Amino acid sequence: MKRWAWLLFAVPAVLGSIVFVLVLVVALVVGRDGDPPDTADLVVEQVQIADADNAYTHFLAATAVLDWPKDLDGQSLLESIL
Repeated sequence: MKRWAWLLFAVPAVLGSIVFVLVLVVALVVGRDGDPPDTADLVVEQVQIADADNAYTHFLAATAVLDWPKDLDGQSLLESIL
């Protein structure tokens, strides 16, 4: 009787484990992603621009000669400019 009781537990456990492993393998095989897209044309290339054509150098020169008010007399910088 004990042998039948053990088989009643062991057979469903083994079959359930096999089914679980098969479902897991199928999910892993079917659920794989495809190849990644080709993004070679999206790579950012650094372009060298001459200083004469680059506005950043003009902005630096303009801020260097800008005369900001030194004595604010308790006002904010914006109030003293306006």
